[in-house]
Amino acid sequence: MYIADLLSRNYLQEPRQDDKFITEVVHSINMTQEKKTEFQEESRQDSEIQKIMFYLIQGWPSDVSKVPIELKPYFQIRNDLHSFDDLLFYNDRVIVPKSLRSKMLQFLHEVHFGITKTQQRAKQILFWPGLNGDIENVVKECPVCEKYQRSNVKEPMILRKFPKLPFEKIASDILDYGGQSYLVIIDYYSKWLEIIKLERKTSQSIIRAMKTVFSCHGIPKEVYTDNMPYNSQECRDFSRKWNFQFVTSSPHYPKSNGLAERAVGIAKNMLRKCEDLDLALLEYRNIPVTGTDKSPAQLLTGRFLRTKLPSANHMSIPNPVNFEEEKKKLEGQREIYRNYYDRHAMKRREFQEKDNVVVQHGKTWEPAVITRKLETPRSYIVQQNNGRYVRRNSSHIRPSRGHHDMKQDFLDFEQHQENPVQTNNNNKQTNIQPVHNSTNFAPRRSNRVTKPPTKFIDYELKRN
Repeated sequence: MYIADLLSRNYLQEPRQDDKFITEVVHSINMTQEKKTEFQEESRQDSEIQKIMFYLIQGWPSDVSKVPIELKPYFQIRNDLHSFDDLLFYNDRVIVPKSLRSKMLQFLHEVHFGITKTQQRAKQILFWPGLNGDIENVVKECPVCEKYQRSNVKEPMILRKFPKLPFEKIASDILDYGGQSYLVIIDYYSKWLEIIKLERKTSQSIIRAMKTVFSCHGIPKEVYTDNMPYNSQECRDFSRKWNFQFVTSSPHYPKSNGLAERAVGIAKNMLRKCEDLDLALLEYRNIPVTGTDKSPAQLLTGRFLRTKLPSANHMSIPNPVNFEEEKKKLEGQREIYRNYYDRHAMKRREFQEKDNVVVQHGKTWEPAVITRKLETPRSYIVQQNNGRYVRRNSSHIRPSRGHHDMKQDFLDFEQHQENPVQTNNNNKQTNIQPVHNSTNFAPRRSNRVTKPPTKFIDYELKRN
């Protein structure tokens, strides 16, 4: 026999509403009355929300297959859904009607935080199916966030094909130190280093210095350089007459000419620390190259160079080098460098013509369109928003979800040709030539690049 307890017998004879104060505390919404009224009106007109409220009163179907397809995302959380004052809630989060979702996304991203932060904020107050995906799309398509996004993560290293013989491929760059300019040349195979003082940093001075080096070691097949002044008309004519090829790197991307950059660092240390540059070069050429026991002098000339340090006479006797064996050693060392570099690198997709992208300029990104992919790896011709064409490496390019309408400015394109890559064998160049009608040319602007004086750097100057 069971004895009934007091509460089961002393039930309320008439139903009574919950205490209004307690209800307001539990379901309090931090919004203005105007905003609350807007939510209520839109919720009444939202068929999805009204169907859910119907199920909350009448009960949900026992099987998800009996639920309308638009309500299936709510079926799993049906026990956490409730309504109050014509508003629908998922726990403490307001379920936003479809007509207000776009506006709420704008409010969530008003301060331009990233995807994760915006999703975390939304998770505190709002809900609708696919909210996280909608936030991700809004942030990715935001032009402000796109303009001020971070730089790209480095891509895996691309190694150039190792030369078969010394001085077949060389790299060159210009070093400025102590008010003086120097031409730095380094051999890809032997790492032989040349540092030549230039009278002036002009194409003529560089050509004279290169002729001196080539007359000593022979004419290389390829010379890897940065841009100006190596892509000047004088240098192109010089490479054509002397039967070699200039290969220039993308602007603002010195990594693509990494050997020359490293040679510049070595040269700068010599100039900074050594009293006699020629003596420093002499000793450097006798030091074994990393990855092999042979020095640049041995790899290039087959013998040691006599220096101030005492050495055996037989060391200066020419001794032929097994080029294939040394090549394997040097290539193995390069693989070690690449594996170390690629540990934190990330591969990115290649761009196609007419892809909408953004191009990095300093710390900001500007809209552009891919117009051509060059033969050199990861190098593209892009058309900027002002109609100008420039060459950029993929490290300075990102895909954009926006559609960019570019201005046609072929005169400016001719002025801003960057990095022509001459291929001597076929007598071609990778720079694009502007297309003009045969008649009725507009007045052409000067090709000369001008810079305002540094004292006017903080002022906006008008240019005609």
